[in-house]
Amino acid sequence: MSIKKLVPGDTVWVVHDDDYCSGSGISGFMFLSNVNHYVIASSFVSHAKNLRETLQYIAEETQEEGYTELVVFPEKSCYSSRDDALAALELEMED
Repeated sequence: MSIKKLVPGDTVWVVHDDDYCSGSGISGFMFLSNVNHYVIASSFVSHAKNLRETLQYIAEETQEEGYTELVVFPEKSCYSSRDDALAALELEMED
């Protein structure tokens, strides 16, 4: 696992084994921050071209709806590359 190189706006790859992401697999999210060994991320917003536009959308959604959806994952489940996440998933599936 190596997410130290990620900067806000990058894709963070998450290995998951829960119902939130439709069972075991990997998913990509927009990396926002890493705090106390947890990764805070957002789904990609289809019409947003960059981090600024994504944050603008999240802020507007929060103001209009009173909430927004961010996801938080344990750092140990997160990877900076899709290949690393797939390799980790394969190891999990072997266990």
